[in-house]
Amino acid sequence: EGQGVRVVLRGPATAIVLADLLNELRNAGAEAIAVGGVRVVPATIAGGAPGGLAVEDTLLGDPLEVVAIGNAATMTGTLTRAGGLVAQEMATNPGLGIEVTPSDRLLVPATTRDLAPRVAKPRL
Repeated sequence: EGQGVRVVLRGPATAIVLADLLNELRNAGAEAIAVGGVRVVPATIAGGAPGGLAVEDTLLGDPLEVVAIGNAATMTGTLTRAGGLVAQEMATNPGLGIEVTPSDRLLVPATTRDLAPRVAKPRL
């Protein structure tokens, strides 16, 4: 729970658009992300054709809601700047609409995945 952004995609969103959005949010400092109510962690799989996008076997609807917790001003600025992700995606994907709304209080569900590293060994 915390401040962040709510991003709503309307229209023909592709798996590439979703992946680009998730990467941009992570790069902007998102600490927790959910897509269509499903928590996104590093091993989360998203894919499918427009109208059939799914995250972790959960079919996503239209509109598609992405919620990210982190610094709302930073994430909003990163996504909506001139030539930024929102402008690029809307210019290259006719019919796609993207709305970014900062919020003081958002809730992202927990994950049921085991997040313990399989290969890495933490050092203290």
